[in-house]
Amino acid sequence: MYHTLYNLRTLYTMEKPDPKSRRYEKTRQGIINAAHEIVRTEGIDALSIRTLAEKVDYSPSALYKYFNNKEEIIEALRVEGWNRMQTIFESRLDPSLDSPRKLVKASLAYLELGDQYPELYQLMFNSSVGAPDNIKTIEDDPRFKVLTDMIKEGVKSGEFVLPDDITLLEYRYLAWFIMHGICMLKVSMYRNCLNQFDPLARSIVEKFILMSAHEKSDG
Repeated sequence: MYHTLYNLRTLYTMEKPDPKSRRYEKTRQGIINAAHEIVRTEGIDALSIRTLAEKVDYSPSALYKYFNNKEEIIEALRVEGWNRMQTIFESRLDPSLDSPRKLVKASLAYLELGDQYPELYQLMFNSSVGAPDNIKTIEDDPRFKVLTDMIKEGVKSGEFVLPDDITLLEYRYLAWFIMHGICMLKVSMYRNCLNQFDPLARSIVEKFILMSAHEKSDG
């Protein structure tokens, strides 16, 4: 499940669905959108089969054709969050940039998800469903690799020069820790003063990334 839930768009586009399947998926997506709206405006505690049925004007029993329970709806929202993150990445990345500036753009896009969909971001990282029992599983997951592979490529090309006492894996994790930490602060403690926190967050991201890039030109 950890991998298969990552990108449902890929799954849906592998083969052309028939009209009945398209109607089913359209209705299902409408239910997910309605659930997202409830969570966005009222919080996760307000989401239930009954409140969702009222919002989409369905009977509760009709919803069970699409989701077996509330937990499946919440998991679908997490998938929605990952897919929206991928959409933001795809729209922001510029292949003409060097590795450090690609990573800056990707990192700021990561933070943008927290700006646009704070409720989804919290759901995405607040689940034990499919949690791996091996750290290597996370390291190989596309959600981790999309940022960290840029670092790996930059080190290989010489555009990133790491300190002697830090490994590539440690640096990759450090970059992810910074992105995730900033995002969680944005959607929680600092959510009411983002106009002050955002410039600081952007500056930290840019300086952290370009600091390692500068070492090459300084040496």
